[in-house]
Amino acid sequence: MSPWRFFLILVVILGFTGTNCHRWHQKSPEKKAEFIAEKVISKLDLDENQSKVVERIKNEWIAKHRELKLSGALKEEFLLLVQMEKLDEERLNKLSEKMDSRRKEMHQFTISKFKEFHAILNKEQKEKLTDHLQKIMKRFGHEID
Repeated sequence: MSPWRFFLILVVILGFTGTNCHRWHQKSPEKKAEFIAEKVISKLDLDENQSKVVERIKNEWIAKHRELKLSGALKEEFLLLVQMEKLDEERLNKLSEKMDSRRKEMHQFTISKFKEFHAILNKEQKEKLTDHLQKIMKRFGHEID
């Protein structure tokens, strides 16, 4: 499964978003994480212990996101490359590798946190999650054949 498809499914899984997409992309990652945590807790009827785990995962995810967020130096380096008379492909590739490394690290971290989340769900909660996922996938044209 491609990382983008995984990310889309993860957002859907954790999001239970009933919001308009145009408003969703305007929210900060912290606001999105807070919204997702609240929806997951309420829609899956999580108990107090499960809710604490979701809150911990949310806070860890936010911290990791801040840690791996692209620095101003990387953004500035990219803009300098764009301004050059002749594009330095080698420097662009190195910059791309740095960015890919950060994305991969965040991807692996997200998978590990989703694994933790999945482990706290009971059978009924997993069924609710699956049902909701199927509805969301259908809405976005990703029906299971």
